Amino acid sequence: MTADLNKLEAKIAFAENEEKVDLLNSLSKEIYISNPKRALALAEEAYVLADKTNYALGVGRSLLMMSYSNRSLSNYDECMTKALDAMGIFRELGDQEGEMRALNLVGINYFYFSRYEQALEYFSEGLRLAQEIHHEELQASILNNIGEIYRELEKYQEALDNYRKALIISEKINRIFNVAVIRMNIGHIYNSLGQSENALKHYEKSLKISEEIGDHISKGEVLNTIGEIYEKLGQPDVGLDYYLQSLNILRKCENKFYQIDVLLNLGSFYVKQKRYEEGVDFLQNALNLAEEIAANKKIYTVHLYLSRYHEERGDLAQALSHYRMYHNIEKRVITDNLEEKLKILTIEYRVDKIQKESEIHLLKNIELKQKNEEIENKAQQMESINKALQKEILKRKELQEQLEQVNKELERMSFIDELTGIPNRRSFNNTLEKEWSRCLRESVPLSLIFIDVDYFKSFNDHYGHPMGDDCLRDVAKTLASTLKRSSDFIGRHGGEEFAIVLPNTDYEGSIMIAEQMRKAIENLGIRNPESDVSRNITISIGLANVEPSKEDNIYELIKAADRELYHAKNQGRNQVCGIKI
Repeated sequence: MTADLNKLEAKIAFAENEEKVDLLNSLSKEIYISNPKRALALAEEAYVLADKTNYALGVGRSLLMMSYSNRSLSNYDECMTKALDAMGIFRELGDQEGEMRALNLVGINYFYFSRYEQALEYFSEGLRLAQEIHHEELQASILNNIGEIYRELEKYQEALDNYRKALIISEKINRIFNVAVIRMNIGHIYNSLGQSENALKHYEKSLKISEEIGDHISKGEVLNTIGEIYEKLGQPDVGLDYYLQSLNILRKCENKFYQIDVLLNLGSFYVKQKRYEEGVDFLQNALNLAEEIAANKKIYTVHLYLSRYHEERGDLAQALSHYRMYHNIEKRVITDNLEEKLKILTIEYRVDKIQKESEIHLLKNIELKQKNEEIENKAQQMESINKALQKEILKRKELQEQLEQVNKELERMSFIDELTGIPNRRSFNNTLEKEWSRCLRESVPLSLIFIDVDYFKSFNDHYGHPMGDDCLRDVAKTLASTLKRSSDFIGRHGGEEFAIVLPNTDYEGSIMIAEQMRKAIENLGIRNPESDVSRNITISIGLANVEPSKEDNIYELIKAADRELYHAKNQGRNQVCGIKI
C-alpha cells in the first residue's frame, strides 16, 4: 500500500492540469480515512486547479473528496455543503456514479443528525441510481446504511432485511471488508433482540475476516462486544479475556476512541467483582482518553460511570460531583447538536437558492421567444425568495428563542425516569437538598425513606426484563398513589430502589406512611416464586427522621436511612425499619 502511495506522489510531481487534478483526488481517496487532514488539503489543491482550468468533472470529484475528508474529521456541516455542491455538478454533467456517491454522503449526514426520513430519501435515490448502472459495491454500501437507519429506529426486521441484501452482494463481489462490517451489524441486531447465540455466530465470522485482512480496529471492536455477551451470559472470566484482548489490540493500533468503550467495560467488570481499585483505574483511564480526544459523549458517559462507582463506595460528594459533570457536558452536547442541525438547514436553503439561480441563468441563455414569459416568472420568484430571505433573517431571533425553549424542555425531561415516569435520581438529589434547607429554615421535621424491591433480581431472571420493567412501573405507580400531599416526593433511586422525601412529617407519621406503602405493594399480588418471604412481590423499607439543625449533615440522614434499609433486609425483608435522629 505504501509503495502505491509513493508512486502516486511521484506522478503528481510531474503532472499538470487535468491529469494532476485526477491524481491529487486519487491520492486523497486512498488516505481520507487514515490521514483525513492531508486528504482534505490534497482535495482542496485539486479543486483550485480544476476551477482554474475549467475542468468541471474535476471540480465535482474534488468537492466529493473534500466531503469524504470532512466526514472523517467529523466536520459534518462542511461535509454536507461539499456533498450537495458536488451532487449539483454531477447532475449537470450526467455523471451518475458521482451523483450517487454524493447522495450517499448527504444521506449519511442526515443520519448523523437523526433526521432519518431525509436520510432514507437520499439513500433510496442513491440506491436507485446504483441499481440503474449496476454498481454493486455502492448498492451494498447504501443497503447497509439503510439497515443502520432501521436499527436506530429499533425496526430490527427491516434492518436485518437490508443487511442481508448487502451481505449477499458483498460476498458475491468479494468485498471482504464490507462483509466483516455487515456481519458485525447483524450481530448487533441479534444482540439487541437478546439472541446471544445468533449474535455470537455473526460476531465470530466478522472477527475471523477482520483477522484475515488485518483490520485491527474492527477486530478490537468485535472482541469487546463478544466480551459483553459472555459477561451477560454469566461467564465473566471469558468476557474479561475478550476485553483484555480487545484493549491490547486497540492500544497497539493507537485507536483511542474504541479503547474508551473497552476501558468502561473493564472498569464496570472489576467494580462488580468488588476489585474497586482496579475498577476505578480503568474508569479514570477512560476519562483521560475521552478528554484527550475531546469525545464529549464519551466524557459524560464516563462521568456517569464514576458517579455510580463513588455512590456505591459511599463517597456521595464525589458521586454528586461526577454526576454534575455528566449532566453539564450532556447538556452541552445536546445544544451543540441543535446548532449543527440549524447549520444543516442553512446549508439546504443556500444550495436550493443557488440551484434556482442556476436554473434561471440557464433559461436566460435559451434564445427562444416562448421562454421569455417563463424567465420573467422565474425572476419574480427570485424576488419573492429574496424577500423571504430578509424575513428569515428577522426570524432568527425568534428561532433562537425557540431553541431556548427546547433546551428548557430537555432540562425538564432530564429530571424524569424514562422507565417509570416518576422523577429520577437527579431530581431526588435536588429535592432532598431543597427540602433540607426549607425544614432547617422553618424548624420542622424531615423524613427520608429508602425502598428496595425484595428479590427483584431473581424475579427478573425468572420472568425476563420486560416483566421486570412492568413490575417496577406498577410498584412506582402504587407507591406514588399513597402520597397525598403535593409536597411529598417519590423518585427512582436506581435499579429496583426508590426514595421518598416527606417534609414537615414527624417520625410516627412517617412510619405510618411507610407501613401503608409496604402493605399496598404486597396487596398488588404480583407473583414472585423466587421470594423467600412471600408468594408476592414485597418491599423492604428504611426510614430516618430528623429535625434539621446547623449542626446536622444531610449525608448523615442519607446514611441513616440506608442503614435502616439494610436492617430491614437483614432482618427478613418485607418490613419497615426506622430511626429518629
